[in-house]
Amino acid sequence: MAALLDPDICIIGAGPAGLAVATAARAHGASVVLVAREPEGGERVRAGSAASKAFVAAARHAHAMRNAGAFGLAAVEPVADYARVQAHVQQVVDGMARDNSVERFEALGIKLVAGTAKFLDPKTIKAGDTLIRARRFVLATGSRPS
Repeated sequence: MAALLDPDICIIGAGPAGLAVATAARAHGASVVLVAREPEGGERVRAGSAASKAFVAAARHAHAMRNAGAFGLAAVEPVADYARVQAHVQQVVDGMARDNSVERFEALGIKLVAGTAKFLDPKTIKAGDTLIRARRFVLATGSRPS
């Protein structure tokens, strides 16, 4: 027999958007269930946008060094140490993984359900062995380039 949960908000997707919504909703007193295939921040934290944004930040600094002359500073060609850039990216990803851990969200009172969500009707989904009947749903399933 499936367990039944009845939160104020059910968020489907545990990437950056889903995690932000879950945290904000709890901060405002809403009961929250977060459903995700990967409840620890999903692909985006480990290999997607978090890693790419950290890498892009390094590239922007290199670009600024090359174009410093426009600001009256000596322009220099940056020397990239790829191992250190990779270490920076990994440090950012590790920090986000800590901030987005199952333990942190459970401590905030967010119920995590692992599984793929399927709507049964406009107010009910099934994820794994759990039925969730929520007042509101947030779809934060991310995107992929075509």
